[in-house]
Amino acid sequence: MEGLDPRFRGGDIDARVFMGLLPPQEAKSLVEPTARPMLVTILDQFVHANPYPLYKRFLLYVVIPWVGIFRYVIVFGEMLIGLSLLTGTLTRIGALFGIFANMNYLAMKGFRSPEAGIDQAFIVGLIVVLLGNAGRTSGIDAILRKMLPNFPLV
Repeated sequence: MEGLDPRFRGGDIDARVFMGLLPPQEAKSLVEPTARPMLVTILDQFVHANPYPLYKRFLLYVVIPWVGIFRYVIVFGEMLIGLSLLTGTLTRIGALFGIFANMNYLAMKGFRSPEAGIDQAFIVGLIVVLLGNAGRTSGIDAILRKMLPNFPLV
């Protein structure tokens, strides 16, 4: 980043922090007691509208029967992704998991669904974070990179 004009150094950091703030907010709603029936209703709507037979079967036979476990997996994953991006810790891994999660949300909703726009935008933003090395500029990854210069994950 030495050769980069100082006016442009913060853009990827802003994207990283913005992308890190939203997953915990989304996950918070899944912890509430009314989340399980609400999640089943939402998943049922997406199952009937889903154009992808393989993902439809995955939702019907894996996710919906085990929705109680899946909601905590989603909450845990979203919190880790958000924490990774906010603190700049293993940012590339956090961005990759964020892309994976949003690809699943996108497949659940259908790529052409109007509701999929936020997931598409999030994937693009996370690709910017992934390729921009935002954690190396500012965050715990910057400190780890100085201590472990040959470690590929930071």
